[in-house]
Amino acid sequence: MTSRTSIRSSRATSCLMAAALFFGSLSISGCAVQREVWDPAEPVNRKIHWFNERVDQNVLEPVARGYDYVFPSFVKRGIGNFFRNLGTPSYLVSDLVQLKFEQAGDHTARFLLNTTVGIVGLVDVAKEMGIQHHEEDFGTALGYYDIGPGPYIVLPILGPSNGRDLIGRVVDSFLDPVSYIPDFWVQAGLRATNGIETRRRLIDAIDAGRESSLDFYTFIQSSHNQSRLNLIYDGKVPAELLPPEEEETTGSAEEEGWTEVAPDSSTNSVDGAPANFKATNTNPKTGTQTINLNSPTAEEAGEQK
Repeated sequence: MTSRTSIRSSRATSCLMAAALFFGSLSISGCAVQREVWDPAEPVNRKIHWFNERVDQNVLEPVARGYDYVFPSFVKRGIGNFFRNLGTPSYLVSDLVQLKFEQAGDHTARFLLNTTVGIVGLVDVAKEMGIQHHEEDFGTALGYYDIGPGPYIVLPILGPSNGRDLIGRVVDSFLDPVSYIPDFWVQAGLRATNGIETRRRLIDAIDAGRESSLDFYTFIQSSHNQSRLNLIYDGKVPAELLPPEEEETTGSAEEEGWTEVAPDSSTNSVDGAPANFKATNTNPKTGTQTINLNSPTAEEAGEQK
């Protein structure tokens, strides 16, 4: 009995020490300005990235391309609107944690309008009325209070994350209405549909990233970091947090210590690429390139005219 008790005690102590080190890493990284992403588990992360690439190229991308080809644009737009509307509890909690009461009001109004007049969120009626969506999640709320990102992590299938956003994912999962659907297959179907729609929006951007980067792992890592900073700082990222090449090309806003970055509208990711981000990539062969995922696809651009 004594030996069992001592074993349990040692295991509990080990877990507490690991938790302390993990959360300590978040607070320490929040105290310092970081140009470089902290990637202490890079060898493991690269292996997971390799696995994600195989799954994406052989399963996710073909399915997304088929979905994009078969369904008309209004159906795809409606599906995207539906899942954005479902994310309202996460947006609203993040707004309130950050004391962004105006945004909280916007998200509440959007949810009420789109759920009722917009037919359970399929039509973005609120946008037509000038009430814009503000992308938030619990990870950005933690970042708002200067909690550092911690170590860079690549999750199987889900793609890039970090210690702070991993905690945010857990909280957001409790705020996700889909999590409370009792039928497993309905849950799985909704999550799969959301993932396919997200991957569809990323087709052109991921293709461009693969073609323009010498190391796609590093490209995704940098793009993810820039996207998260953009969300945390509401499009005004402090110049000291930007990569050197971006800092050198900033205009008058840099003189005040800020650099304007186009705001994101979604952070869902498949194989590590945020749904909307502006990424720069320096390639010795092609030079410095910027890929902006905020740009609509050719089909969507035609509809907006």
